[in-house]
Amino acid sequence: MFRKFLLAYRQLQFYRKALDSKGHGTHSPFVYTFITEVLNDDRFFYAYEDIGVLKKQLLKDKTRVNYKGKETSVGELAKQSLLDKYNQLLFRIVSYYEPKNIVEIGTSLGLSTAYLASPDASIKVFSTEENVELASIAKQNIEELSLANIQIKPSAGNWFSHTQKQEKQYGLIFINQTDEDLFQVFLKLSALINENTIVVFREINQDLETSKSWDLIKSSLSTTISIELFQLGLVFFRKEQLKKQHFAIRF
Repeated sequence: MFRKFLLAYRQLQFYRKALDSKGHGTHSPFVYTFITEVLNDDRFFYAYEDIGVLKKQLLKDKTRVNYKGKETSVGELAKQSLLDKYNQLLFRIVSYYEPKNIVEIGTSLGLSTAYLASPDASIKVFSTEENVELASIAKQNIEELSLANIQIKPSAGNWFSHTQKQEKQYGLIFINQTDEDLFQVFLKLSALINENTIVVFREINQDLETSKSWDLIKSSLSTTISIELFQLGLVFFRKEQLKKQHFAIRF
């Protein structure tokens, strides 16, 4: 109960300081374009419906799985998946910026993975999941959606070594689920990014420690632009951005 209260308090603070979602007051051309062309793109894509149907099926799935040492159901895990509006934003980010290689840390049931892979069949999506049961379920879900451009690898807690073996650098990295400190994850990623890489972190305000990690990521020397959407944090490394800037945007 206290955690929910604290989260609601943080959300209230965020919306008090955040810019509106129309781009007013934004002095960065890059961020203004992101807001107007990606964040506010209200088109409905076919993939939204296909993945939405799968999610409805998963929400009803009573299959038992062992997750972080506790028994739960697929349906309960589906309830904990990223909100649809954020998953759809991931789809639009991929569609607009066209990264060729994507890595996801924490496949879970594969819903976000599917959104990342759906914009273009030529995109390679590599996803790691430390839970073997979940990795198997995610593979089945991806097969149901007929997405052949996804590779899911059980990582047994060693996701970094698997990502290193795939591509030297990635166009987009999505930190979906991890028990590691987010800033430590960020430091590990330094060898996998370039100036055009986009790194997206999930649940950056879930607790005080995570919020502190997010602050460290924003202030990191390599970060030139950071965007906070309360639940998601986006980091850019663009060299033409001469002055470090952070934006909190209502979404």
